[in-house]
Amino acid sequence: MATGATRRIKLQGKYQPRQNSWNGNQEVPWLNVSSLRLEAAGFKAGDRVEITVSENTLVITNCTSHGTQSH
Repeated sequence: MATGATRRIKLQGKYQPRQNSWNGNQEVPWLNVSSLRLEAAGFKAGDRVEITVSENTLVITNCTSHGTQSH
């Protein structure tokens, strides 16, 4: 797979309990990432990953392959 390959998907909604709230659950964005593209990019089942979140951006880094197994 070419580096930088892009795929557009739709975020789903998932209800999550709200702490200290009288009105129950809150819908939050949910992303399920599974694909042969992940394997082609060097990710394997069981790898530890680091997810960096900034405004409108998610970066997923494979910590296992970089020898920095944290957490």
